[in-house]
Amino acid sequence: DTFTTPLWWTPELKERAAGTGLECFLRGDDTKKVYESKIKDILQHAAKELKWTTHEQQPESAFNRYIWASSVICTRGYHNKDKGPYLIPLIDQFNHDQINFCTRLKCAEGVFLQIADKAIREGQQICTTYGQFSSLQLLHTYGFVDDTPSENGSNFVSLSAEQILIPCIDMLCEDEDMVPEAIADVRKRLQRLQLLRGEFRLTKAKPVVPLDLLEHLTLCFLQDGEYEDLVNLMPTTSSSSASASVSSPSSSSSSS
Repeated sequence: DTFTTPLWWTPELKERAAGTGLECFLRGDDTKKVYESKIKDILQHAAKELKWTTHEQQPESAFNRYIWASSVICTRGYHNKDKGPYLIPLIDQFNHDQINFCTRLKCAEGVFLQIADKAIREGQQICTTYGQFSSLQLLHTYGFVDDTPSENGSNFVSLSAEQILIPCIDMLCEDEDMVPEAIADVRKRLQRLQLLRGEFRLTKAKPVVPLDLLEHLTLCFLQDGEYEDLVNLMPTTSSSSASASVSSPSSSSSSS
């Protein structure tokens, strides 16, 4: 048996995620690394003690069984605040509906209860909610997306720092050979002001440009003097990071 989560996708299918928010999840997938460094020896010891002869004879099959078990827990497990996941028979058969769910799972005194929030008609499918997840998070963790993703208030557009900075620097630099150095200079500025982030999120519920994204963009257009004035206005800057001398990409580029 297999699952529809990205962990089970073929290389060709993973390539179709290029340029989407899911791509960073796929790049950061270290399942094989975790298995080799932490899980493999434990399973080999168990196989020896329990006389699982096929385990040692088919190491790749052992890894496949591991990711199958991991997938069962990830797609079926429930959490109670910061504890879990818990596997709860029958309840884990309820489908997810983030908007029109009619029951929700609660825990009281160590007992899990599936409670109906509204009247349920005869023959109606009993849906629950797995939580407030974006379509990206649902696909990554559970292997599906909402039937009406446009109505999912948790959806967001994810932009990486690279996607923001490189077009700005390309626009500013007269010579494309200057781009690598200019990118490095801007990164030093961001690190100096402790503004370097991996990604920015724009949501439907809050469709405004995040302040930290504007800060990143502003740094691309500052001259050296303006940048130093900004640094001096910062309340605290570590002495080790503040010692770097940074050139403005616009000092060697065309003006905008």
